[in-house]
Amino acid sequence: MCASKTCYDLTPWVHSGENLLVLHEEIGGDPSKISALTQTDQEICSLVSESDPPAVESWKPNFEVMSAIPEVRLSCEQGKHVSSINFASFGTPTGQCGKLSHGLYYAQNVLQIVQEVRKSLTR
Repeated sequence: MCASKTCYDLTPWVHSGENLLVLHEEIGGDPSKISALTQTDQEICSLVSESDPPAVESWKPNFEVMSAIPEVRLSCEQGKHVSSINFASFGTPTGQCGKLSHGLYYAQNVLQIVQEVRKSLTR
C-alpha cells in the first residue's frame, strides 16, 4: 500500500545481491520526504510424515477425525504469495533446511507437481 500519491514497485529491477537505488527529482520536490520500504524474503522449511497427527482443524468433537491425513498448510499475509518452491519430496529426504536431497526412497516428479499447485493458487 502506498501512503503517498505516487508509488512504484521496483521488484522487477531488484536482483539478488546488492542493488543501488538512485533517486533524481526534476520537479522541485523534497527528496527528504521520499521513503523506501524493503522486505526480506523468508525461507520456510516444513517436514510432515505419514505418522504425524492430522491438522487440528480436521478434528471433530467427541474425538472423531474428519481426515487422518497429515498435511502442511502455508499461508501468507494479504498481498503476499509463495514465490517459489525449491524442494519437495515424497519419500525419505536427507539433509537440513535449505540443503535437502532425495533419500534412498522417493517418488518422481513431486517437486514439479507441488510447483504446479502453487502456480494454480497464485493465478
